[in-house]
Amino acid sequence: RADAAPAARRPLIEEVAPAAGEEALPAPAYAVEPCVWRDGLVVREGGGAEEGVGPGGGVECLSVKLHLPEVEEASEVEVELSCEELLLTAAGKYRCALLLPRPVELAPLLCRFETRRRIMSVALRCVGGGAALDGEAGGGAASEAARREREAR
Repeated sequence: RADAAPAARRPLIEEVAPAAGEEALPAPAYAVEPCVWRDGLVVREGGGAEEGVGPGGGVECLSVKLHLPEVEEASEVEVELSCEELLLTAAGKYRCALLLPRPVELAPLLCRFETRRRIMSVALRCVGGGAALDGEAGGGAASEAARREREAR
């Protein structure tokens, strides 16, 4: 139609701003260590003779500890888990995407928040034969860049 005004075109890519307060959240201090899950307890032992089985018959797992001094109770913390990553958010306080050094099962063996010390502890059962992040396949600069990209989301 010649008499109709042309419709305003929207840009092909639309920039979406992050939710209020989400862009500048700090990552908490954390540690990820290999361990063995035996009789309902996390035991700090390295590797096993058999894949997936620690020395003394336990199950190989990863222990993740996050120090959350601004968090007062567990209900403030949200944890999302994939086989390769743990994402922790505490509304308005922390945001952290941890690339795990080995693939893990989606159901944690343990997830506990110590209110007095303000430490979140998560034990994750390892699956398969994943490589460590310290320079072996799947680790190094590429993994660090991927982790930073996920934290930026």
